[in-house]
Amino acid sequence: MKNLKLGIKISVGFGLLILIACVLGGLAVVNMRSVEVESTRLAKEYVPEVNVGNAVERASLLTMVEMRGYGYSENKKELDAGLRNLGELKRALAEAKAHSDKYPALVKLREDVGKAQAKATEYEKLINDTASRMEAIAGVRRTLDQAATEFVKNCEGYQSSQSKALIEEIGKGLAPEALKDRAEKVDAITGILDAGTVIRIGNYRGQLYRDPRIIEDAVKGFAELDHALETLRAKTRNDANLRQLTGIKDATQKYRQALLDFLDNYKALQELTAKRLD
Repeated sequence: MKNLKLGIKISVGFGLLILIACVLGGLAVVNMRSVEVESTRLAKEYVPEVNVGNAVERASLLTMVEMRGYGYSENKKELDAGLRNLGELKRALAEAKAHSDKYPALVKLREDVGKAQAKATEYEKLINDTASRMEAIAGVRRTLDQAATEFVKNCEGYQSSQSKALIEEIGKGLAPEALKDRAEKVDAITGILDAGTVIRIGNYRGQLYRDPRIIEDAVKGFAELDHALETLRAKTRNDANLRQLTGIKDATQKYRQALLDFLDNYKALQELTAKRLD
């Protein structure tokens, strides 16, 4: 190298500089192309993936909030809002699937969107089952109200007729034994009315505190009520009073069956709530 002329040395030096510049320039171009590719993927794949993911999350959370509210309030407006949000969720999941199909590199999105769609379908079925149970409970409550009205009406009718007869018999100066029998009937029907009231209060408390065990305890009260009713029937002779006792018995049977139906539907609702949460 020492024997080379100065001009050649300078030429070689410039040549090396040019070569190095070309290599560096080439590396820069390669890097810029790589950045361009990543920037394009960021804009067309990753950012839309995040956006659609946020849409899925938002719709799913709103759906769950509305359904939880519906479970507590039984307000159909919240059910309708939950179904609307579920529709938004399904649309967002459809967009997510279309996006994952368009860009195969989004492996995780493609794997998870299928699972999410399956769960959304399962959740929709749970919503429909919940709405059906809620409608059934509304029907049961109507039956409870009707049965309670019949029960009270017939109890008060029997009580009124016996009280009136007792006053008349006292006025006539009937024997104490006859008056005692009439007074026992008044006392018996009052006890039956009170027993029915205790059962109804147990029903209301159970629904208020959302505790089916309170209602189950209330149902146990029918055994004593039925026994008192049969005992009173054995002492009753008047046809009108016997019809009233029959009405009382029919009402208690309706009320008891309605309570059992309520318990069945309410326990099913609790299970559905747990499954929706899961």
